[in-house]
Amino acid sequence: MELREIYELRGDDFDIGLSTYPIFDAAYRAGLNQKIKDHYWNQEIGRETIEMFVFSVRRKMNEIMPLYNQFYRSELLVVEPFITFETDSTTSSESESDAANTSTSESKARAASSEPPQMQLSSNEDYATGVTDSVSDATNSGSANSTDTTTGTVNTRGFSGAMSDLLLRYRDTFLNIDMQVIAELQECFMGLWSNGDETFASERWFW
Repeated sequence: MELREIYELRGDDFDIGLSTYPIFDAAYRAGLNQKIKDHYWNQEIGRETIEMFVFSVRRKMNEIMPLYNQFYRSELLVVEPFITFETDSTTSSESESDAANTSTSESKARAASSEPPQMQLSSNEDYATGVTDSVSDATNSGSANSTDTTTGTVNTRGFSGAMSDLLLRYRDTFLNIDMQVIAELQECFMGLWSNGDETFASERWFW
């Protein structure tokens, strides 16, 4: 029995074991399932009954998809093929200043008044009615402290080697993950297929 004949018997919505396997993105399931159906559409199933075939497909997909989901997720990563190194360097500088100042001032003053009768200020000084002497001292001090911190980050990116070599290496990482999944299911089929033409329905090809 070919895969297409199962759908002719059971309907287009029949599940051949492709509805429950783990998938990295639920929206991706329908497209992958269609690729599997199209690839094996004219191949004969490798089990005696439809139920045994469905079980083998479901089991195989549950076994392989945890690994292939990691492949699918890795394809979502953004890769820059011409960047082979990237460094970040951080610089920091700190400066500190202290300033201190002190000032001292001294002043003396004498105020004299003269009215008769007068008094002698000293034995050889002038005469005055009265005198007032004043002396003042003043000291002022102060200090100032300041700290200045500067930080910065420098990002350096580039590549080493020839760009053509980097491009070839990048192309070697390309994977057709869908086809790898499809190839894993080959054991569920007999490797015997036809072209689906009723005129040659009795003809089969091995591959």
